[in-house]
Amino acid sequence: MKRKQATLLSLLRPPAPPFALSSSFQRLAKQVREERSTAAVERGLSQGARSGSKESSSRPCVTPSDRARSASRRTTRLPFSSRALREHRRSSGCSIPSPLTAPVPRGAIVLYPIYNVIESCWVPRFFEPEALMKPTTPAPLVLSDFEITPEQGFLPRDPEEHLPDCSTLNQLGHELPKLLSARMVRRFIDEHPTLLPSVPASWRIEDYRAAMRILSFAGHAYVWEVPDQPANTLPPQLAQPWHQIAKHLGRPPVLSYASYALDNWRRLDPAKPVRLDNIVLLQNFLGGLDEEWFVVVHIQIEREAGPGLAGLVRAVNGAVTDKEDETLQGLASLAQAQEAMRDTLLRMKERCDPYVYYTRVRPYIHGWNNNPALPNGLGYEGVAAYEGRPQQFRGETGAQSSIVPCLDAGLGIGHAPDPLTVYLQEMRDYMPPRHRTFIQ
Repeated sequence: MKRKQATLLSLLRPPAPPFALSSSFQRLAKQVREERSTAAVERGLSQGARSGSKESSSRPCVTPSDRARSASRRTTRLPFSSRALREHRRSSGCSIPSPLTAPVPRGAIVLYPIYNVIESCWVPRFFEPEALMKPTTPAPLVLSDFEITPEQGFLPRDPEEHLPDCSTLNQLGHELPKLLSARMVRRFIDEHPTLLPSVPASWRIEDYRAAMRILSFAGHAYVWEVPDQPANTLPPQLAQPWHQIAKHLGRPPVLSYASYALDNWRRLDPAKPVRLDNIVLLQNFLGGLDEEWFVVVHIQIEREAGPGLAGLVRAVNGAVTDKEDETLQGLASLAQAQEAMRDTLLRMKERCDPYVYYTRVRPYIHGWNNNPALPNGLGYEGVAAYEGRPQQFRGETGAQSSIVPCLDAGLGIGHAPDPLTVYLQEMRDYMPPRHRTFIQ
């Protein structure tokens, strides 16, 4: 029973990397062959017993090892068996032949029913047996496939400052700090029935990100204009375009780290690199030194992560191809980048006072998930996908940065499940999809 449980529980583990999949499949194939062999022996014994002594000479020869394997078969059954497959096909009306009993043509793609322990049901999985049986080497990781560069890490190239042909939305973004200071954001938005008439077909991904930045800051300013009296519903002229743009970018309609930091900077001198003395924010809430410094420090850390991510990929690719020098040099680059990121983080208190941050910066980036001020979440008026139901989204946080999760994943660092790890896993839903894929 314990062995059976161990076999079943192994299905819950994350899938093995491609270079380990071959051996796992071979072990499974060996178990399947043993099942067939044992079943044939048992059928022979049963037929011989029914035929009587006259046909006793035609019984198959059963050795002690056969009997031992048969006993083992009864106590360490596969997570799926021929009998279970037949019962499943009868109950579900499935006419697909069992891969355990039917011959598999060369080159065929086979449907294997796999038992899902959590849901207690059979689910189909497609495999190409011949391909899985061959030793494979995974394709090398390439940073550019995930919108990452060795020079700037997860930062995009210089973000767009303004939206083409969107005067109202551009005006809202430009005037937002003054409107919020005067507590006139809600009035401005309510008096403009259309903020974004339609999304031009000519928009590039950079334009979508710029629109997401302005709408996210405007949305949070609308909700938290009076921090102790938040709005519980967004008007349709704000909710609908925000939801549309967020859906296109693969993120929820809420201010996330990507809009707050990754897509929210410009260089004072375009000819100079991204660094603390050459970057400023494109969008603020109230503005001021503390808010500006808090965010640009994060942007600098993201830039310094670029060489480290390149080193991590180099180390992983070197380990896969058994190139020790490549792995060591990659890890050395990663260590050097981590030291630079740490040194930048330690500069946070130079120009960001903790009290000012907590009372003047933090209130506007709060979300509406598990927030006592908005216990039911936030309504997005006019968004058909939500069917009038309030939504609960997390607020912006540095935990939505992809740097640390990538380092953990690349170095194989696991964490015991607890409320914090559950929360950190949830933060991945707020990351850009390509960055999320790189972690996984």
